[in-house]
Amino acid sequence: MSKSSRAERIRPLRLLLCCCLGLLVTGCSSLPGADLFERQPAAIGLDSNLRLAAAALSGGDIDSALRLYRTAVREHPTAVEAHRGLAGAYYAVRAYPEARAAYQQWAALDGQDVGPLLGMGRVGLATGDTAKAAEQFQRALTLDPDNMPARNGLAVTLDLSGDHDAAQAIYTELLRRDPANRAVSNNLALSLALSGDIETAIDSLAELADGPTVIPEARHNLALAYALQGDEGAAQELIRRDLSQRAMDDTMAFYRRIRSNPLER
Repeated sequence: MSKSSRAERIRPLRLLLCCCLGLLVTGCSSLPGADLFERQPAAIGLDSNLRLAAAALSGGDIDSALRLYRTAVREHPTAVEAHRGLAGAYYAVRAYPEARAAYQQWAALDGQDVGPLLGMGRVGLATGDTAKAAEQFQRALTLDPDNMPARNGLAVTLDLSGDHDAAQAIYTELLRRDPANRAVSNNLALSLALSGDIETAIDSLAELADGPTVIPEARHNLALAYALQGDEGAAQELIRRDLSQRAMDDTMAFYRRIRSNPLER
């Protein structure tokens, strides 16, 4: 199987897995033009610059956040926090090559920090390069063997590669350490569904998809589990509230493909 076809096969599953690596959320999904970065703000201190950038990012103003983080990196090239912020902002707009480069620069400044390794692992997952993602999570675990995000991320790569037993062993160990971790519980339940233990998965996901601390991914994972069980009506009811008709049709087509082709799980 070619690298491109493999990436296409696992892309929908990546959207269902919850990596719990501190993903940034933003309302913008495009990278602003280069001309924006030519407009530099008046010189301000690093701390103030980073506070403004973080506020812009949390408010969904990605253009300003990137401009401010780029300014911070240019004026303070050895400031780890500036590279960390820039990498996160690039990741937020799915500018994955730029995010990877920023994480690499951060790693070069501090070779003992697992943060950039987790970031590069996230980029690998987002781009379908599970081998590269696994490599970065393993590097993080070499530095910090008990790092839960790295272990969870590694388990995600195993699930995406079809090694559900190995992934479930990691999720189960993480839940022994942190039984209340709903993101890991979500991943374990999805893994169970993909490996054929659909009833157990539905029981777990039904709890995760309801209540005040609902995990949005769990609702879609529950829909997938119902679809794998053959209950398309229940699956459609769960995803209808989140998706347009076209997106729902595409999602249901994906569910049917997974159900009819167990090897794609």
